[in-house]
Amino acid sequence: MKTIHLYLLLSVLSYSSCFSQKKATKEQTKEATQKFDHFAFIDAREIYKELINKGNRSASLLMKLGDSYYYNNDLNNALEWYSELITKYSGNDYEAEYLFRYAHTLRSMKLYQKSEEIMAAFYKRKGIKNNKKQNLNEILKRKNKSIILDNFDYNSIFSDYAPRLYNNSNSLLFVSARDTIDSKVHEWNNQPFSNLYKIEEDQVGKIEGAVNSKYHESTAVYTQNKDTLYFTRNNYYKKKKKKSSTGIIMLKLYRATSKNGGHLNYIEELPFNNDNYSVAHPYLSNDGKKLFFTSDMPGGFGMSDLYVVNIEKDGKFGEVTNLGEKINTSGRETFPSLDDNDNLFFASDGYLGLGGLDIFMSKYDKKEGYSTVYNLGAPINTPYDDFSFTYNNHKKTGYFASNRSGGVGSDDIYKFHKTGKSSLSCSNRIKGTVFSSNAHHKIPNARLTLYHNDEAVETISSDRNGYYQFDVDCFGKYFIRIDKEDFLSTEIVVENSKNYKEDIFLKRGSLLNRINLKYGDDLKSKLQLEKIYFEYNKYTVQKESKIELQKIILFLNKFPNSKIKLQAHTDSRGSIAYNKKLSLKRAESVKRYMVNAGISKNRIQVYGFGELRPIIDCKDHCTKENHQKNRRCEFILFKGYHTSQLTRI
Repeated sequence: MKTIHLYLLLSVLSYSSCFSQKKATKEQTKEATQKFDHFAFIDAREIYKELINKGNRSASLLMKLGDSYYYNNDLNNALEWYSELITKYSGNDYEAEYLFRYAHTLRSMKLYQKSEEIMAAFYKRKGIKNNKKQNLNEILKRKNKSIILDNFDYNSIFSDYAPRLYNNSNSLLFVSARDTIDSKVHEWNNQPFSNLYKIEEDQVGKIEGAVNSKYHESTAVYTQNKDTLYFTRNNYYKKKKKKSSTGIIMLKLYRATSKNGGHLNYIEELPFNNDNYSVAHPYLSNDGKKLFFTSDMPGGFGMSDLYVVNIEKDGKFGEVTNLGEKINTSGRETFPSLDDNDNLFFASDGYLGLGGLDIFMSKYDKKEGYSTVYNLGAPINTPYDDFSFTYNNHKKTGYFASNRSGGVGSDDIYKFHKTGKSSLSCSNRIKGTVFSSNAHHKIPNARLTLYHNDEAVETISSDRNGYYQFDVDCFGKYFIRIDKEDFLSTEIVVENSKNYKEDIFLKRGSLLNRINLKYGDDLKSKLQLEKIYFEYNKYTVQKESKIELQKIILFLNKFPNSKIKLQAHTDSRGSIAYNKKLSLKRAESVKRYMVNAGISKNRIQVYGFGELRPIIDCKDHCTKENHQKNRRCEFILFKGYHTSQLTRI
């Protein structure tokens, strides 16, 4: 990226200008430092190279020369100087951030193993526990075949980026330096200043009103009725330019409004801006009540973090909140956006990726908020910078920007569409064959229903060879129910983010899935559940038991007025008091699992009987098998079920 994108983080440019004076003049050093400190990287670089040619290879000079390429995204040349710095000098001669930058230049050249080693050194030196580690091999191998890149005809020879869908995704906002070729260029990269543009009905033009100025305008987002625009601009307001205490023009967020359907002529600066740090890249929640943005304000987790603030009914703002360490890293998180389901997308170089900035996704959960962060992989991500992502779930269409090779300008916008039913995060697959358990014949036309978070999301039939296949996300747990006439229904649970192969064997029988129930019946017995397992002397529900508990959960979901008594028992080993306490903990553990699956806690009563109600009263002469039968859970139906009903479970 070659414009004002925040990932270049203005505040990190505060290094010493004490070059060796043995073979370089003070005038050259002073001139280069002045140009560097004012972000005139291209001019500064030429002076640094002259100093290098005169034999000055100090740590400070290598840092600045590497930075002059790094900040203009010439990572190949930056790698040369960072490599010499890290190899030649000890850690006392440079700040830890140079390990971070070196690692990212290595990654952009696909030197992934070396990059991981350097990042490990960075985390160690910073005292950071690397809880963001992902499987590099999985990311490298992953290519989401359901994402198809499309042609985008509106790029220019200059930088085009930050696409934003609006008008029900029929129109596009974006940022470009086109049409400003005769204006002043930015010293950072000799590119013209950027403005905000829109594409409506295949026509490209600047947005109307007073938003665009003689300085940089960047990322923007409309409200749903299009009468308000939040946008990024240099610190330029009411025709006055302001600088930080160090003489830098930072980025700020502004709000433009119109009156009576007119142009966006009423501009106001947002109250949480600051002259001494940048606030940029706004995105609105779907209900318009929250504003997400990027900032390098003090108190964050890394070089830049993602934040959110509430927008009150009167247009005022609540307290700014950092999205936290589940999202933010010690690196750069920037360009937040949301899809129609409030899933969060952003660019980052703080997570493991393919190089430069990669685009990541964090699914939204109403209870947990944002949690697992997932690399979108190829073809969205490359060893170059990939950023400013926007997506419409319903139309399965999106856009992003990249400076990958083969483009028209320095940054280009790319369009894509999504095929299949899996999410953007991955296109993993659950597949297998349905067999008859006794004869091992393949069973065609078996009905398979896929559940995610206990909701049915897709139903298919096995083909004539018994084969089935589901395309799924890499998030969460999946539960598949298999039904076939004259066979006993069965279920499997998949808790794996990798491709999963599972052959299914159905038991033959006549109406085995029709059950008569009455109050007092044990659902475990009636539904032919396997044993609910616990490790000896423990009360954590085991993985194989969760498969069986899903049958109880399905029953309770199908009959929302029903209630159960959850009764847990132990064998006779241990004292009576201890066994009663242990059995109660096991019952509570099972209840907790079912409540987390969405069953109301008021529908489950728990009891722990310990060893007092054995199936086999063998006292002190119990065999291992006797003990196993006595250790059990019962699910007694006691309310809300009409005994005249027949049901398939």
